[in-house]
Amino acid sequence: MDEKENMKEITVNIDKDQGLKSKRKMLTVTSLTLLVSSLSGARVEEANTFLKISFTNKEVIPFLLMLATLFLLIRYYNYARPYHDELFDIWSSRMLEEPFFHTMDRSKPLGIIIELADINKLNNMKWNFTVHDSINHGCSWKYKSRLFFRRYIVYIFNHPDKMMAEYDGCKPRFKCELGILQHAGFLKYIQVLKNEIYYRGSGLLFHRENLDILTPYLLGLAAICSYFFGCYFGF
Repeated sequence: MDEKENMKEITVNIDKDQGLKSKRKMLTVTSLTLLVSSLSGARVEEANTFLKISFTNKEVIPFLLMLATLFLLIRYYNYARPYHDELFDIWSSRMLEEPFFHTMDRSKPLGIIIELADINKLNNMKWNFTVHDSINHGCSWKYKSRLFFRRYIVYIFNHPDKMMAEYDGCKPRFKCELGILQHAGFLKYIQVLKNEIYYRGSGLLFHRENLDILTPYLLGLAAICSYFFGCYFGF
């Protein structure tokens, strides 16, 4: 399945996901209510329904809205997490096609993916092949992001003959991840981050699925920040 088909499938899944849509709606409404309350100084005096409700402790309402927003952010993340992973895989796969990461020069592989593997002598000794033999031996790689700006290249080796692998006493699948900053150096790490910013930004600008998923977070965080600014700075 190519990238366009993947994006189309994700779009359809997002639009059909009723659980995600309901949590997104609740988070959006609660966040906007808290934002209006914090930024405009609006206060609830009473609620006129078929039962007349008056509030004696009105100051606690923004606090309760803030707690509700925080809770809904967590709930929304639970539903949105699979789409985060899918969208990350799409733009990061596109990024890894850059010559900086991997290219072929006269049938010789080049790029930081190969350099990292060579520096660390990355290979599965029982299988007796390296990343250079990836075309013939089913080696693949992907980009991985973690907190505190830690970035990795994950190498995945798939043995061409699973039965033979089990017979030889080795795993049919071998995985290893290498930190880019630790193994490639600061300058190449910065270059990787530049590429990441470009491809993340392109995803936000040209693929609406990213904004569909991320916008509720932005609203929720903005609402919570506005609440604390109002509390501590009289904003």
